[in-house]
Amino acid sequence: MVGQGLGQNRIQPKSTGRGGTLRVKFAILCMATLWALTIPLAAQGINGLGGFGGPSILGRGGRSGQRQNDGLRIRPYIGVNAIYDSGLTSFQTNNAGIYSRGAAGVEVIGGVYGTKQWKRDQLQISYSGDYRAYTKNIGLNGTDQSLALNYARTLTKRMGFEGSVNAGTTNRAFGGISQFNNSDGISAVGLPTTSLFDSRMNYGGANGTLAYNVSPRTSLTFSGGGYVVKRTNSAFFGVTGLNARADLARRISKTTSVGIDYNFSTFQFSRAFGDTYLNGVGAYISRRLGRYWELGLRAGVVRVETLGQRQVSIDPTIAAIIGVTTGSEVFYQVNILGSGAVSLTRSSRAGTFSFVGSRSISPGNGVILTSQLDVASAGYNRRLSRRLNFDLQSNYSRFRGLGLITGTFSSIGGGVGLGWQVARFTQVTARYERRNTTTSANNPQAFNLNGNRFSLGVIFTPADIPVSLW
Repeated sequence: MVGQGLGQNRIQPKSTGRGGTLRVKFAILCMATLWALTIPLAAQGINGLGGFGGPSILGRGGRSGQRQNDGLRIRPYIGVNAIYDSGLTSFQTNNAGIYSRGAAGVEVIGGVYGTKQWKRDQLQISYSGDYRAYTKNIGLNGTDQSLALNYARTLTKRMGFEGSVNAGTTNRAFGGISQFNNSDGISAVGLPTTSLFDSRMNYGGANGTLAYNVSPRTSLTFSGGGYVVKRTNSAFFGVTGLNARADLARRISKTTSVGIDYNFSTFQFSRAFGDTYLNGVGAYISRRLGRYWELGLRAGVVRVETLGQRQVSIDPTIAAIIGVTTGSEVFYQVNILGSGAVSLTRSSRAGTFSFVGSRSISPGNGVILTSQLDVASAGYNRRLSRRLNFDLQSNYSRFRGLGLITGTFSSIGGGVGLGWQVARFTQVTARYERRNTTTSANNPQAFNLNGNRFSLGVIFTPADIPVSLW
């Protein structure tokens, strides 16, 4: 349970996994993928670069077949904010539960963002960093750093490659790394944005995709990658993950694409005995609705194999003899679960709207491990005038533990922001964010926290329109 896990010495023998069978499956998948990539066929460009076009495909990431603005430049920014954060939580408790507090301070921010396009290549970059200094609770002073890079290249008329890397560090559960939204569409596999406590964690990941056009209407993609999340506090779990994916898409009309996919993932946890292997299949449809709207739907099933260690109650008769009421056992379990996703987006020169909902399997948040994860988020950005930009965002997530540590964790939040260009290269920004987090284990009141963040500041950037940091 969550409450029990936090109070125990959970350093266990390193997991040896279940050995051959599942690792052989993964090796066969990798070899099959490599073999497919060597077939002497001319393949499709990726994300529309090779001419496939059509609506975006759920699960492939990146951008839709609609071309981005080829003239967009890479731009830097730097700024300073006055901030107030409530619900700051270090890993300490009082008689009423988790100890939280509020503090005012100053935050220095900076970054680089944008896209550079060549004839056959495209580079995207999104870097954000900050340093916070509070007037009180200086132990929570610290820095957040987030870097995401994406490179795409058209190899032939039919083949394209895309690779992405991301890395970062943060000591904030709310208002830190989670505020740096990858608005340029850069995939961030393993990005940790659902932590419970303000404790330092470092992460990194990489992913590569090869896309191939079988015909003007049919495409194949093969992708693979990995990530790692390390948490400095020994009370929390880290994770190392690997993933592989293959899909076949068919454009049945100018506005509609359908397809099938196969996904493999594995999670290996640090400071815990146990691992998880996933094998999933799904089908999807993506449709462009008029000039500005796109809709994507996916439904599938996933087989979750989990090996781990858990607490069990000892028979009362035995417990009376040995004086111990609980013990540990190694378990292996298989769950067959549904998965799915829905995406609705609108993009125009005046603004953007997006809604995403999904059910998937997650490595958890460092407290609850392998979990069924439900996510819903919506965002709206509008350019009110040449000098004024408006952002609105909301999100919900819910973890349900699948055996390694049981219990649930849910988070709901949102925010609103304004950016106003008051002079050349100078913008004033104001933002308010709120998040509520709860857990339920043996004690439903074990963790129930509201966090708020207010910020007001000035940003200097050569951007032509007010910059959005969400």
